Amino acid sequence: MAKPIRVIQPVAEPPVHDPLHQAIHQHQESLTQLIHDLAALEQSTLFRMLRGFLAESQDVWAIVVNQLDQPGPKNAIRNLEALMTFLGRIPSDQWSRILDGVAHALDRYDQAIRAPESPRVSAWRLWQDVKDPHVSRALTAVFAFLGALGDAASKAPPPSDHIPDAPEKPES
Repeated sequence: MAKPIRVIQPVAEPPVHDPLHQAIHQHQESLTQLIHDLAALEQSTLFRMLRGFLAESQDVWAIVVNQLDQPGPKNAIRNLEALMTFLGRIPSDQWSRILDGVAHALDRYDQAIRAPESPRVSAWRLWQDVKDPHVSRALTAVFAFLGALGDAASKAPPPSDHIPDAPEKPES
């Protein structure tokens, strides 16, 4: 007859070499937190709204595309594209100088508006202001800007109010 087993030795499990199991083991705490977060999202209206969006995504995207296909949004997108192109042409150090000047000018404007009494504007006062080197430099910049704007306006074709429609796609 066989001898009874008196001592049971635990068998050490071999280490898991499967990459998925290793990843789960390494990120156990993060995965637990993710499950808790998903449970909280399940209770919120945001999760239900997202589920509804995914269930009706074809209809939702059709509405979005329909709304974007109108003249107003088309103009906005084109204007945004033109603005980004324009902003990309100006070096950042030049932007910094311009924006610093605008901020300083707004401070001066605020001070002038809040002053209890503003001095009367006369031809003599204007002449004195024009002789101020800072004002003179700003006026020179403004006149250069206006000259360039007028030059560009005389070269450019008149703007078209017509927005070409996108080519229609055949339905499949």
